[in-house]
Amino acid sequence: MCLDSNWATVETKVTVTVLPAELTLDASDITVLTKMYDRTTDAYITGDLKLSGVAVLDDDDDEEDNEETYKAAYEEALKAVGFTYKDLKAAYADAEVGTDKDVFITVNGASITNNNYVLADKLVDTVKGSIQKTTDNVKQPSLGNDYRLVMGEKDKAEVTLELVENPNLNTQEKIVNHMKSLLGEKQLNGKIPDKQNMAVYDVLLLNKAANGVWDRVTDENFPAAGVTVTIPYPEGTNASDYAFLAMHMLIMSRTGSDGKQYRAGDVEILSLTLTDDGIEMTLNSLSPIALSWAKIDKSAENPNDQNKDDQNKDNQNSQITSGDQNKNDQNSQNTTTDQKNTSKKKHKHSGSSSSTSESTVVAVTAASSDAATVTSAQTNDSNAPIFWAMLALISAMAAGAVIYRRRKENMR
Repeated sequence: MCLDSNWATVETKVTVTVLPAELTLDASDITVLTKMYDRTTDAYITGDLKLSGVAVLDDDDDEEDNEETYKAAYEEALKAVGFTYKDLKAAYADAEVGTDKDVFITVNGASITNNNYVLADKLVDTVKGSIQKTTDNVKQPSLGNDYRLVMGEKDKAEVTLELVENPNLNTQEKIVNHMKSLLGEKQLNGKIPDKQNMAVYDVLLLNKAANGVWDRVTDENFPAAGVTVTIPYPEGTNASDYAFLAMHMLIMSRTGSDGKQYRAGDVEILSLTLTDDGIEMTLNSLSPIALSWAKIDKSAENPNDQNKDDQNKDNQNSQITSGDQNKNDQNSQNTTTDQKNTSKKKHKHSGSSSSTSESTVVAVTAASSDAATVTSAQTNDSNAPIFWAMLALISAMAAGAVIYRRRKENMR
C-alpha cells in the first residue's frame, strides 16, 4: 500500500529460474608416476580426483587450519553431490620419451544424484608426466621374437602403484638408495664393493599382440616358467676378472614358490651365470635390478684352490640355508664366486649364499627412513633339520642296541 497519493500500488510476479551449477573435472591432486619407454601411451597415476564447481561451506577463519578444514568441508560437499563413475583413464598424448608431457585424465560413466548440479559434457583434465629412455641391449633367448626386453637408464627405477604406498620407497631416489644400501651389506671376495661399483636398472618385458602392437607384460601374464635375462657387463668389467652380485625388488605383492606371501618392496638375491654376452639370470617378475661388482684378487697362492674352497663354502651354505633360515642371511654376507673352473662360454656364479636354483628372498620391512630390518626368507625346504635330527636319533639308538647285545653276550 502506497501512502503517497501521487503513486499507485502495482503488483507483479517474476519467475526466476535457478540453473544447476556445472561441475568439471579437477585433476590438480593427481600425480603421474614416471615410467620407462614401453611403446604405449599408458599412464599410471595416484592421488585424489576432484570436481570443480562444488559449493563448499567453510566458516573457519583460522588461516593455520584453513587447508585442513577446507578439505574436510569439500569432502562433505562432494558426498552431497553423489558423484560416481565407471572408470578412470590416464593416457599420454604420445608414447615418445620426454619430460613435462601432457597426460589426459578422462572419467567415463560419471553420474550425480544432486539436482543442484550438472556434469560437463566431457570430464577431461590435463596433468604432466615423464617417460624415460630405455635401451634394447638386454637379451632374452628363451621366449622368442614375440617378446622383447628393455632396460632403463642407470640408477632410475619406476615407482609402481604398490611401491608409492610405501613412504620409504615412493620415489626413484628412495628405491635406488635402498637397493644400494642392501648391496652394501653383502661382501664380494671378502670385502664390501665400492659405491661406484653399484648400479640399479629397471627392466621391462614387452609382448607383441596379434595386431602387432607391443605392450608391457605384467605379473598377471608373466611367463609361468620365468624369463632368462642377460644384461650387459658394466663398463670396464668382464666375466674373468670380476665377481658380481644381483638383487631384484618385487614391485607387486605375490605368493612365492615356497607358499609364503611377499610384499612389494621385498628383495631377492639372484643366482647368476656369467656368459660371453653378459650377466645371465632367471626372473619370475621384472623391474628394479641392483648390481654390484668387485675385481677378483688373483694374487692368491693358488687360484684353483681358492675356487675349490669357494665351491665347498657354497655347498656348505646350501645345506645350512635349506635347514636354518636364520643362518642363511649371515652366510650370504660372504658371496663367493667360481669363475675359473667353467666352460669357455658360460661362467657359473651364484649371486646368493646358496648354490641351489632357488633365489633367496630378503623380506625388507622398511619401518623407518633411517634403516630397514632385513630378514632372510629362503625358499628351500625347512623340514630338513627334523629329518637329520631323526636320522641321528635312530642311529644312536641302533648303536646302543648293538653295544647292549655285545655286553650281554660277554656276561654269558
